[in-house]
Amino acid sequence: MLNKEIDLYISSLKYNIKSLMAIPGEKIEIIPGGDTTEDNTSEGIVICQRRKSTLDTSFDSGHILAPISDTVWPSNLIKLDLSLAEGIPSEIRLKRSGPIKLWIDLPGLEDGGVFEVSDVSMQGVNSRIQQVVDYWVNKVKTTGYDIKSDISFNSTTFYSKEQALGSLGVSYKDLSTSISAALSVESNSEKQVSMAMLKQTYYSVFYNPGSSPSLLFSDDISLDDVKMLINDETPPGYISQLDYGRIVFFKLETSSSSINIDLEALMKYGKGEVEISAEMKAKYELALKDSKLSVVTIGGNANTNIEVVSVRDIENLLDVIKDKESVSITNKNVGVPISYTTKQLKDSALAKRYLVTDYVTNECKLFKNGWIELKHAGGYVAHFLVTWQERGKSQRSTWKSGNTTAGYVNKVVIPATATDVRCDAWVYTGLVWQPQNLAYRNTFEGAPNCCIEIKGTTLKPYAKVTLG
Repeated sequence: MLNKEIDLYISSLKYNIKSLMAIPGEKIEIIPGGDTTEDNTSEGIVICQRRKSTLDTSFDSGHILAPISDTVWPSNLIKLDLSLAEGIPSEIRLKRSGPIKLWIDLPGLEDGGVFEVSDVSMQGVNSRIQQVVDYWVNKVKTTGYDIKSDISFNSTTFYSKEQALGSLGVSYKDLSTSISAALSVESNSEKQVSMAMLKQTYYSVFYNPGSSPSLLFSDDISLDDVKMLINDETPPGYISQLDYGRIVFFKLETSSSSINIDLEALMKYGKGEVEISAEMKAKYELALKDSKLSVVTIGGNANTNIEVVSVRDIENLLDVIKDKESVSITNKNVGVPISYTTKQLKDSALAKRYLVTDYVTNECKLFKNGWIELKHAGGYVAHFLVTWQERGKSQRSTWKSGNTTAGYVNKVVIPATATDVRCDAWVYTGLVWQPQNLAYRNTFEGAPNCCIEIKGTTLKPYAKVTLG
């Protein structure tokens, strides 16, 4: 029954939804481990720059990644508070009126998918939804109707669990303990971590309460009853939409710290939607060699399944992801609740959740070692001298060939961070007044990656320089 006092009270509630629904994020004052790290490898040096960043985002919906189904069902009244923001909705326990109308977006149903629910409770609503879904699978689908799953695939570079999930539109507070553990890892100088989320929605159930909140309550609920549970500190909201399907998380750990794998771009490449250059493909193949893919599946045929797959190359990675993407709705797989949308009861505006969290990015770049190849093709005895300055060292590094003759070949490895690289080639003349003659001298800013070949005679030596 319409109660104008209750309607007026609820519509006049004053609160800041952003303050009520703010998820506490991590605060970082000092970057752990310093700003820069260096690691020497056989290829060169990996320099990682660690910087503080902040993710400021909001979520239109909550994801059901932990057991909370007793409060999350279409039309249920819940408190707009921190518990909801953290993925644990609290029910407003006021006796409800019935029946209510819900809408399910399965094709081919009578009345466009609108159906009535008499028992407005968790058991009553869920039971009625199950009846409609079973009817559709057994009676409607068999006549030729089918659904086109709403599939979204998003990826991000993993720096922290809060940042990665927030970038994918998921609050880390939604995770169960087992899923949280499976998705926890940090990028460092030895590996790069990428994360992606595949969300496959089979169908959704919607609820619209209308413009008079009082019609949601039983006739024997008074304004005083409402005031005991609803106020500016705990304003009311309701579950306006519940999505059914499954969610799959992919966490890719590669052995390369300097190559970031864009899983979303790879998926589009696998479908022929985008092109990847031959150079980038070669880098991806190298990074994927001996990599590890963790796959966490929520919904589908299993409630929650965690598996770790070894990945060999791009095609192998795409096959694993495509296999997870191909599952469709059947008698044995009708999906589970995977996400829900909450609206404010006073005006039906979205009740978004907000997250501001600090995290540390770890951007790594491989600086490859360089080289100078030295060749002797002259008619004399000569020696080579190569020196360079390395960052962090007070003394110059020195390499000497000793005396060499025609046919000598040697490649000198120059560290990636070397600067002021000097190369001399001296010829022994046998002359008392000029015992040595300079065949070649040059200074390079860094490793030149070139071949220096000395030729000629004792009195007329010269050098040929070939780059690369």
